[in-house]
Amino acid sequence: MIFPVCNACVKSNELCDNCKKETKKNEISLEEIEHYRMINKALRGEKHLKDVEIKRVFANDKVAIIVSSKKDVAKLIGKNGIVAKKLEKKLDKSIRVVSFDDDPYNFSRDVLHPSNIIGINVVYTGNNEIYRVRLPLTERYLMKITPEFFKTAAMQILGKHVEVEFE
Repeated sequence: MIFPVCNACVKSNELCDNCKKETKKNEISLEEIEHYRMINKALRGEKHLKDVEIKRVFANDKVAIIVSSKKDVAKLIGKNGIVAKKLEKKLDKSIRVVSFDDDPYNFSRDVLHPSNIIGINVVYTGNNEIYRVRLPLTERYLMKITPEFFKTAAMQILGKHVEVEFE
């Protein structure tokens, strides 16, 4: 598997100098590196995942969002979700595997699945754009991901302000 840090750093408990620089530049936390290590340990024997690239992992105590390239999403989910279930068991969290896409709609659809997105509005404030994802009010209590976690995950992964609103 390919991670933002080198394989030697994923397998050991220490980071090399190059990976320390990369983690500071890309704002990769030590918790994220620990998730890389757990994913690597859980999927170590899976030869078909050798060339899968994981770009980011963003997690809280209930959910982990794994961001990979579009071609690798199906491999990380696996047939009938077997790989995702293995990861859920190892991480002890619900897993969302999403493709790396700059489009807030695709990102929101993947992360908030199975919620029904009514639409996305773009609010222009000065030099910034705020994307407001509109969901039905009934979805508020069914979501596994809190709106605050979604907002911070979108900022970390997309670099854009994305908020959830309920109607």
